[in-house]
Amino acid sequence: MDGPTPKDSLISLTTSKRKRDRSHEQLMRKQLLLLGVVFLSLVWLLFQKDTSMPSLHIPPGRIIDEEFQGQTAFLINTTGCKIPYMDPFDELIQKFITDIDPPKCNKFNIGRLVKADYDSVFIDFDVLNNISVDQNQVKCYYTEFWRIEQPLLKDGHYAANVDAEVRFSSKDIEIKNRTTIVNEEFIKVFCEIKNETIYKDYFAFPQSRKGRHREHNTVSISLIGFDSVSRLNLLRQMPRTVAFLKEKVISVEMLGYNKVGDNTFPNMIPVLVGRTVEEIKETCWRQENIFDNCSFIWNKYKESNFSTAYYEDATWMGLFNYQKYGFRKQPTDFYGQIFSLTAENDLGCDKRLNAHLCIGNRMVLSVLLESASRYIIGSRDMLTWSMFWTSSLTHDYLNLPRLADLPFVDFMENLFNNDIFNSTIFIFMSDHGIRWGGIRSTYQGYMEERLPFLFISFPEWFRNTYQLAIRNLKANRRRLTTHFDLHETLLDLVDLNNLQDEVIIERTNFLYHNARRGISLFLPIPENRTCEDAGITENWCTCYTSKSVSVSNPMVKQAALALVNFMNSLLDNHRECSQLNLHEIVSARIEQLMSTEESNDSINTKSTDYIVTVNTEPGNGVFEATVRHRIFSEDYTVIGDVSRLNTYGDQSKCISHYMLKLYCFCI
Repeated sequence: MDGPTPKDSLISLTTSKRKRDRSHEQLMRKQLLLLGVVFLSLVWLLFQKDTSMPSLHIPPGRIIDEEFQGQTAFLINTTGCKIPYMDPFDELIQKFITDIDPPKCNKFNIGRLVKADYDSVFIDFDVLNNISVDQNQVKCYYTEFWRIEQPLLKDGHYAANVDAEVRFSSKDIEIKNRTTIVNEEFIKVFCEIKNETIYKDYFAFPQSRKGRHREHNTVSISLIGFDSVSRLNLLRQMPRTVAFLKEKVISVEMLGYNKVGDNTFPNMIPVLVGRTVEEIKETCWRQENIFDNCSFIWNKYKESNFSTAYYEDATWMGLFNYQKYGFRKQPTDFYGQIFSLTAENDLGCDKRLNAHLCIGNRMVLSVLLESASRYIIGSRDMLTWSMFWTSSLTHDYLNLPRLADLPFVDFMENLFNNDIFNSTIFIFMSDHGIRWGGIRSTYQGYMEERLPFLFISFPEWFRNTYQLAIRNLKANRRRLTTHFDLHETLLDLVDLNNLQDEVIIERTNFLYHNARRGISLFLPIPENRTCEDAGITENWCTCYTSKSVSVSNPMVKQAALALVNFMNSLLDNHRECSQLNLHEIVSARIEQLMSTEESNDSINTKSTDYIVTVNTEPGNGVFEATVRHRIFSEDYTVIGDVSRLNTYGDQSKCISHYMLKLYCFCI
């Protein structure tokens, strides 16, 4: 670096007065210039703290949470909530991060004989050439199939298969001339040699629906979800995905995104309806039958002439279908439920716990992503709202999501190369973290279950047009947020006039005088927001800290017995289920609100909350709950839901209620 050194300055002081004065003036100018640069740099850094993501350069095998590197600070540090920072590669967690066998997608040993483009299917002649038979003997066909809509019933009591009846066409269409255009939405492909089937596959071709033509400065919405992935497990398992989201499309990551219920259903109903499960039971889902009477977010977009799509894999345990009836009438323009169910029932393979990992020779995730690409890219000229949800790789095991990393990056690169990120807002999210397995025996695993990931990417023109809304959203990344807030955000995007600066200012003023459970992420989330304000019950709140307590503590024993008695009370009217007995207290913690100066919440000094984990017999069930001990009355009460930390398999097959299956051990 050029400029005077200390030695040069010392020599200059021994020269003539004129030279000394000139040198002094030069030094002062350079020092002032340097101070100015430092000052401007500090101002820039302070401005960037809450308004932009740091640039991350991430190696393929591991992602560093660089924003917090070297800190023992808080992820969220407000007067209403403090969530501690946790290292995704903490020493106590490392033992749970293991290698995983890739799926065995080899239902047919001849390779993928038939493949598909955006509107056609074709025979892969490279694969065909490897079959040691006369190629002229190989004939490939496709058959259309579709969902059957059940007739409307006055009493509203529908059969369990109301959302699952399928019909196949009696006509098989031969795949000829290398490429065959497909005009049908769902098809089954099969290849034969002398009437013997040697290959099968399934393809979805979302058909163009009537929708509003996308004009300048209008935007489509696509929600893409991974079941059971915490923010930290996303960093561990899918580093390339995180790098793409942060670096290539400049997504905003919500660091304090807290779940509001146990499993997928009570977490996604707030996103899609804006209500709790208990609230929809009082309104649109009174008989706990079909969901047709509920007002879902996609209905709002339909009313504004958006084309809509909903598709999830592992459909048998899907959001609306696991121990539930689903829909009588197809809820969205493109509805992939019957396609996913039919394909997995026929060709599902490599099922390690609850979900098939493969459909024939492809990963289930790959089938979903191909269908999503066809819909999103094929509908690029119209306004669309879409939701694609995958559970196949992520629901059951902590380490399986890493197998989704490369396929998902390829999927996003394809969208990027087709300029989709310039016309679509993408919401990448999960419902909650992993709910069972060894990691859940740790405090970090307990916290991770409650902190799923949420990234939102916006077109550059959108960020420049709605600057105040985006500034608020970036500030909210360090606030306590929930699925209820995401619903309000989706409502705002139905009509972009909601995001004009003057409207945002007016709504902000109203918000400060009218507290709400769900707040759009385009509005400033109050700095003093608590779990209670946000609609998060105590047992799911991560704004609390806790410390271990001995399992031999008499009060812990009472809390454990109260938990077992509570579960038995739920099963009282079900004689097919055994009464549960306390076998072992696995662990216990005392919970308290993290110290804040202005928080509206406070721990009642007359009560103590215990987080207890118990093992019960019969069935070896492992359960966790928050139990409140009211000291003066010696009363022990379960607060919120009870979590099951291990799987139950067929233990509860004698009962169909989706919640009681967690506790029931069939006699």
